[in-house]
Amino acid sequence: MTGRWQSDGVNFLLAASTIFILSNGVDVSKDLLLIYNTNSADSVCVKDYYLAHRPMVSGANVLGIGCPAAEIVSRTDYRNTIRQPILDWLEANPTKHPQYWVLFLDVPSRINAMTNGYHSPVDNSVSYELYSTMPGHPLVTAINMNGTNDLFGFMTRRVQSKSTASSSIRRPFPPGRRRYKGPPIFASS
Repeated sequence: MTGRWQSDGVNFLLAASTIFILSNGVDVSKDLLLIYNTNSADSVCVKDYYLAHRPMVSGANVLGIGCPAAEIVSRTDYRNTIRQPILDWLEANPTKHPQYWVLFLDVPSRINAMTNGYHSPVDNSVSYELYSTMPGHPLVTAINMNGTNDLFGFMTRRVQSKSTASSSIRRPFPPGRRRYKGPPIFASS
C-alpha cells in the first residue's frame, strides 16, 4: 500500500506543478519544453498521448533526443545524448527560454556514479544535473512511472476528475494528509 500512495504523491506533485505552471501566466510556446526519447516507442507514445490529452500544453516546445532507454546512463552518454542536444536546441531557438522542462518515459533519470570522474557514493540525478548546469536553471521534472499503462491511467484519471464531481475518482492526498489551506506557496513576480 505504501507504493500506491507514494506513486499517488508523485502523481499529485506532477499534476500540481503542471497546474501551477499553467495558472501563473506561463506562455507554453516559450516557457515549456517537453523532452522525449526517440529511441523508445513508449516515450514517443506517451509524449503523443500527453499532447493529445493536455490541450493547455499543445503549443509547448517538443524536443526528441536519441539517448539510451535505461534508468541509469554513463556520464559520457549523458553529455552526448541528453545535455548536448538540449544545448543545441536552446542555441537554435534563441527567443525561447523555457523555464519548465518535462522529461518523458525512458529518458534516463540517473548518471552512473562510477563514470563521474570522481568518487561519489551515489548516482547523480539527470534532472538535477540539467537544472544546475543549464542557463536559467529550469525546473526539470519527469513523467516516468512503471510504464505506459500507469501513465495513461493517471492521465485519464486526471481528465475524468475535471469532468466529474465524484471524489471516488480523484484522491490527491493519502489518508491522514490534509490539503494545504495557507497562503500561496509560490509568490508570483
